Amino acid sequence: MKIKQIEHPSHSKHSDKCDDYRHQKDHHQREDARQRDRFQNKNQDNSFDERYRPHCFECGSYEHFKPQCPRLKSNEKINCVSSNDDLLETYTIRGLVNGFEMPILRDTGATVDVISQKFVYYAKITGEHVWVKYLLKDHLVCLPLAEVQIKCELDHIKTKAAVVTNDPGRYVLGNKTANLF
Repeated sequence: MKIKQIEHPSHSKHSDKCDDYRHQKDHHQREDARQRDRFQNKNQDNSFDERYRPHCFECGSYEHFKPQCPRLKSNEKINCVSSNDDLLETYTIRGLVNGFEMPILRDTGATVDVISQKFVYYAKITGEHVWVKYLLKDHLVCLPLAEVQIKCELDHIKTKAAVVTNDPGRYVLGNKTANLF
């Protein structure tokens, strides 16, 4: 028995369209390959060289990095190291405060005198208080006032000073008392 194939006119149109599509697809793929070969991507590195070796950016050596480079190391020696007390020495005089010998620091930014609690007799606290704003702090602190006697090369004077608990033992001479000298 013979099977006869009947071609439907609509089927033949579809097969022609499919052939055209396949032909165009193959053509585009070949064109894309040609374009890729002709214009290589500048950012694409096709070479598989050895890995990046870190080195010193100062001298180019692979034995150390820039912070350890001998070119940057200074051979000069420092003979003098200053401390914080050396910087304040020009503004400091020695004197007697309530009978205790101590450094007296002239602070042009202070409106009141400041003394450590360990150099104030309890009987000398007046009962008055003063509100003080410390440097680098946002809040005010209420400090008691005490009578103090200052004897130094400038003069002998009686005044009032704010009493603090954690002072290193230096009398801070404020603007009001400095004007009395």
